Amino acid sequence: MTYSMNVLHQLNQLAERERAFRARTFLAPCLAGGGVRTRVDGLVYQFRIDPSDFEGWGLFHPDSSRTAKVVGEAEIDRIEAYLNLFPHFRLLLVERLGRGTWLAYPVNESDMRQRVGSVQPLKIHLVRDMRSFDTVLAAWDGSQFWFVGEDRKADPLFAETLRQAERDGTRPSLIKGRGLTLEMMLAYQLRWVRQEAKRKPKNHARLCGALRSAGAELVDFHDRDNHWVVTWSTDLGDSFTSAVCKTDLTVLSAGICLDDRDRDFDLQSLVGVVERSPDWAR
Repeated sequence: MTYSMNVLHQLNQLAERERAFRARTFLAPCLAGGGVRTRVDGLVYQFRIDPSDFEGWGLFHPDSSRTAKVVGEAEIDRIEAYLNLFPHFRLLLVERLGRGTWLAYPVNESDMRQRVGSVQPLKIHLVRDMRSFDTVLAAWDGSQFWFVGEDRKADPLFAETLRQAERDGTRPSLIKGRGLTLEMMLAYQLRWVRQEAKRKPKNHARLCGALRSAGAELVDFHDRDNHWVVTWSTDLGDSFTSAVCKTDLTVLSAGICLDDRDRDFDLQSLVGVVERSPDWAR
């Protein structure tokens, strides 16, 4: 009997704590389409958000056991207090992935490995008003990294050096700059590879279009600094490899002897030269 009363008393206490919790608001970071969690008296509560497209630091009010409404945005001092509960890390921003989500890389691999156990590109959420290669501070809650702010101890010259190298089309293997760290170089390489992967389908379509309009077919192409090395074939099945400029497809090296007149042609007109020449046509 005493055991039953104790259990009933504990259940009543739990119900009272839940009623008290639902009568107040709580702060949490939220991603669009995601949910939020909060801990009260050792118990973790998880909610869907209304509206579901809210993203940011919100104040939420539970309106059921599963759903919480956004009642406002959190004040800066409350956000800072929340973030200060967790360890901070310095990260290099690589690429925007969503509204406020960026791909990032640790500024210090050794520190990240020691504190987290591994080193790899990671996501940081709710980033505001930053650019690629900026150094930021992030709080890690054990599952996600949340944007704290710009790392004002970082030298902005390094970020601008990397951004200028990207604007100039400098490949990772050719990047130079006094003081650039291994982590900065890896962040640059990571961005370069991801950007090239995005551009490749468009470049493929462009080269295919130029060759097909001249009656040839693209076999393969490879990226090189300011040009592509293109392997293509005629309708007779003859295969050629040519180097062409990325900007206007001007031929840099035809792959056949043109008496140093390679640059007089673009990729499309080169096909016509090959097909009209008895030395190259079957």
